Amino acid sequence: MNVGRIPRQIVYGIVLLIQICLTLVSILGGLSSVMILDPNFENIMVKNFNANFGPGINQLNFTFILNNTGVYDFHNISFNINLTMSNATDSYNVLNSNVTISEIKAEQKFEEVISFNDSDFNFPIDFNYTTDYSISLQIIIEFVYSLDLIKFRIFLNFTDSDLGDLGGL
Repeated sequence: MNVGRIPRQIVYGIVLLIQICLTLVSILGGLSSVMILDPNFENIMVKNFNANFGPGINQLNFTFILNNTGVYDFHNISFNINLTMSNATDSYNVLNSNVTISEIKAEQKFEEVISFNDSDFNFPIDFNYTTDYSISLQIIIEFVYSLDLIKFRIFLNFTDSDLGDLGGL
């Protein structure tokens, strides 16, 4: 055997080992990311919705659940929450807020009551609270996963009937 080929074979072996490790990490991250968004599991939920709107008593509360069933941590988690009230002639974006969380560890569940009070809302001065409005709640969730290789952006849209099923108006 040629002694000069031994260092080259060692380098080839190291490169092959690195490629195998990276492939396994990618496969594991991909499979676990599919488990996170599997509709048969309740990994992303909004429940216990409660809202009251009136002069000086505007409030919105709901429980938000994000369950990390994967093998990697969620990082840089942000929630963008928009509430729109509209009738036949007008549409008002009365709430636009961001909530951030640094991380959710693997196999951990984040469950928290998200609350907004009168100072968080942006109602027009001449807003008529007695008019029937349809309500639309949009929650956009963004986070990175799998060693910061996969970025998720999840859109949740709720309307009047959806919100009623979650706890009602």
